[in-house]
Amino acid sequence: MARGRRYGRPDSGDLFLVMILNALVGCGLLVILCHAFAVRAAVLHMHGVAHEALLARPELLFAAALAPGAGIAFGCLWYWLVITGRQRGVPWGAAALYGVGIACADMPFAGMLWGLLDGNPFKGALIGLLVLLLVAEVRAALIAFGLAMGLLNGGIAHRWIDYYRSRG
Repeated sequence: MARGRRYGRPDSGDLFLVMILNALVGCGLLVILCHAFAVRAAVLHMHGVAHEALLARPELLFAAALAPGAGIAFGCLWYWLVITGRQRGVPWGAAALYGVGIACADMPFAGMLWGLLDGNPFKGALIGLLVLLLVAEVRAALIAFGLAMGLLNGGIAHRWIDYYRSRG
């Protein structure tokens, strides 16, 4: 087997950088979408779930809770898009649909992380799942977030593939 890097295949350092990029971009995008979809009002109605000190800016809490899972999952989506896109082109529809799936699955994961702080991650994951299912503003914000991040990662993967095709 040939030593060295295969054509256009990202290595672990590239994947790590894209994970960090996705976490940072996702955090900013979630704050914008929380303002656009009025998630603040929905979170303030559920103040029994949040702590009193965090109620001043619940959209920042929401974005910070979802950022780690979004960074990792969307980084892996980017990697898959690069690997499959080298052969047949970037599957834009799959990028959008998987983006929505990742964003919706990230809500129970974020609840689990918050549940770890209280000592009960299962209860936190259930609360995150219930918030996703019952609060329409949160659901709409996450669907828009997933579409935007999926298509953003599709664009990044497309540029990555074009860059290595032109070099190679």
